[in-house]
Amino acid sequence: MQEPSKAAKPGDLALLLDARGKPFLVRLEPGGRLHTHRGVVAHEDCIGRPWGSVVRSHRGEPFYLLEPSTEELIRYLPRQTQILYPKDIGYILLKLAVRPGRLVLEAGTGSGGLTLALAQAVWPLGRVVTYEVRPEMQALARRNLERVGLAEMVTWRLRDIAEGFEETEADALFLDLPEPWAYLPQAAAALRSGGFFGAILPTANQV
Repeated sequence: MQEPSKAAKPGDLALLLDARGKPFLVRLEPGGRLHTHRGVVAHEDCIGRPWGSVVRSHRGEPFYLLEPSTEELIRYLPRQTQILYPKDIGYILLKLAVRPGRLVLEAGTGSGGLTLALAQAVWPLGRVVTYEVRPEMQALARRNLERVGLAEMVTWRLRDIAEGFEETEADALFLDLPEPWAYLPQAAAALRSGGFFGAILPTANQV
């Protein structure tokens, strides 16, 4: 993950919005080109420009050059599963006291939306360890985190947590699983004394 800057640099993720607000999330690279129905935008026309500038396609169509928010990064993730949304993620981060330097465990990686938010919140000194039993989902989540430059903050474990967590002194732990109550002993063993625990229960029957 890079430090924020006032202008777009090579390697930055940029959000380009056309005149109708259609978003395009791109990694800026010298020589790169974004092809849209409103024309081609050269990455070099974006690099070095202040965030908030207007750049134009080869057809003269305007695009706003914006630094993407965390919410936008999550919203535009390629995904195969339902993801947690900002109002839920914000509540989770606050309730679990997630902050820089923390060790946070997650089970049920899915497409990586919450993983992204956790990794950004613990950066630069913390770590997220995420458990997933489906190889294809872990691979998708890993690509998503690599795309936004946060994969280095995450340890990826392909493992059923019924066998337990490898960690024993986590600051916080979150379960996004169909029956989180089935894994309370494993969660308790993974948390430090006084650590924070959370789970999501999408239906009233589960609650």
